[in-house]
Amino acid sequence: MAEFHCNALSSLFEQFSDYQAIKQYRYQLSQVLVTARQTESVETIIQIYTESFQYLNKYVCDVENFSEERLCLLQEAYRELEKIISLNINDNRYSFVIVIPVADRPKHLEACLASLLTLCQKFEYGSLDKGRYQKIQVIIADDSQDEQCIKQHECIKTKYNKLGISTQHFTLNQQLSLMEALPDDIRRGLNEVLGDLPVDSSPGNYSHKGASIMRNISYLKLVAQATDKTLFYFIDSDQEFNVKVNMSGEDRNLYLLNYFYELDRIFSNKNITMLTGKVVGDPPVSPAVMASNFLDDVLAYFEQLSEIEPEQACGFHPVNKQQVSDASYHDMAEMFGFHNKDKAYAYPCSVADKHTNSQSFSVFCSEVNRFFYGEHPTRKMYFEFEDALKSVSPARTVYTGNYIFSAEGLRFFIPFASLKLRMAGPVLGRIVKSELSSRFVTANLPMLHKRTYEQTGVSEFRAGINDTENLIDLSGEYERQYFGDVMLFAVEEIYTDLIVANNDDMHVSPARIMSVLQSVEAKVNEMYMSKRSLVMDKVNRLSAIFIDKRYWWNDGEKYQNERHYVSRFINNIRHNFSEHSTGVCLVNNQEHKQARLSKMCNAIIRYGKDRKTWAELLNQSGLSI
Repeated sequence: MAEFHCNALSSLFEQFSDYQAIKQYRYQLSQVLVTARQTESVETIIQIYTESFQYLNKYVCDVENFSEERLCLLQEAYRELEKIISLNINDNRYSFVIVIPVADRPKHLEACLASLLTLCQKFEYGSLDKGRYQKIQVIIADDSQDEQCIKQHECIKTKYNKLGISTQHFTLNQQLSLMEALPDDIRRGLNEVLGDLPVDSSPGNYSHKGASIMRNISYLKLVAQATDKTLFYFIDSDQEFNVKVNMSGEDRNLYLLNYFYELDRIFSNKNITMLTGKVVGDPPVSPAVMASNFLDDVLAYFEQLSEIEPEQACGFHPVNKQQVSDASYHDMAEMFGFHNKDKAYAYPCSVADKHTNSQSFSVFCSEVNRFFYGEHPTRKMYFEFEDALKSVSPARTVYTGNYIFSAEGLRFFIPFASLKLRMAGPVLGRIVKSELSSRFVTANLPMLHKRTYEQTGVSEFRAGINDTENLIDLSGEYERQYFGDVMLFAVEEIYTDLIVANNDDMHVSPARIMSVLQSVEAKVNEMYMSKRSLVMDKVNRLSAIFIDKRYWWNDGEKYQNERHYVSRFINNIRHNFSEHSTGVCLVNNQEHKQARLSKMCNAIIRYGKDRKTWAELLNQSGLSI
């Protein structure tokens, strides 16, 4: 049997000789390693590594005392472990199928898969054999409309296949074939889940079905790959397999987490069916529900600017950034049980070199309109270490950009998919929580969320957002967010009744459901309109200070570009949140509102039948869950 080399692990322990607990453990390690090498015990060595990582991750991920050398040694130690595990005939850990729904986003997709490849190279989960990572597969679930984007997605698939990650491109043609192969009665019975086939069933007419329908169709493809040791891992294309940390005022994206190793550890040690992670970096919610608190921060920024000299050294580098927690980026966090303090967050300047306040101001102005694509320049989320296994706790929301489930989880399709509402994850989460209870959890395994593409400062395709030369229109996303919130809180109230009725084959009263929807909508409307009024008050205050000729940024033509960017921001806020904006008028239009609520009511009524038809389909496919 091969000789064991534990150089990285031993070297890593040497780095922590000042810690008494680590010092003692290091001594024990050295003794056990000697014995293990003599007896060539693979199991003993694996146990040493497994226990060691529980100690070492805590120290390596401590951003206050971070060392690049320590991180590299930790990653090397994980690779050592993988080589040792490969000496066993049977590696019975979980394999992962990563599904990435994508629509016209080749740049985001490329960055996402590049991060996955880097993760595999740094940690080598499942080992590397003949140039391929043995326990990792990727499915690119393509919902694109643009032919050029589809071709680029195909090229990306080919590229990463060659680089060692087994990657499939689930094309529109393949999706159509899968749907057409379904029995007619099943397909018709699941049109709320899988959508309708186009009258002209050409691929171009089957695009932009929406992320929820795309996920559900992907579930059908996954049935054939379901085993006891397979986990399905759904992520968004604008995410990466690393985390954002802040070190002495500087943002860094680091590969601190061995995602697959930790997920295998959790699913192997806990009786769970579904796990959801979260995100760091950009918030996971729409700018439609972040404008009020962002304006608080922008107002505070301009008030500070008005009191300083432009050519003084930049004063926007807080030593300790405020931690974003409890949905502090969300205007209506109280709707979800959070109680945020009404306070402004300081703008953290991102310029690293020596510079002045005016130079920092220029950067802020050039980036402020990224907010409308989902960035929040003042309330980014940062990673804080907590052992993944110890962090496991009950969940109530599925974050659809980062959730993992076993074969049993295939029975939980994304509900009400054909409505194309936002908040599909929270709705699914409430349903899963009520049925799985403790087998539905969350854990500290966030992914980096990057709403915009760095080189352009805008996002690629995003449903509900239209970008013109002068304005960014959020009306589609605003409407989908609004009625998504209505659906979420209605389902919370109705779901127990639905389950009882469906289990007993009782009729669910449409009048009861519509009554709940109307009551919830009235409460949501009151909250939205209250926040809208606050937004307009704040943007008017911002406009007043911005155009005040007393302040240095209005000095002739010197800051002409900066003023243009801020003017555009102010105009975009007014365009999207004024009383007469398209999105606000849409959610207040009685005819549109009634049509939306009627479709939502019908979808809720049908949900029980959808579940039964879906179960029948899975059974016909040979998956009994």
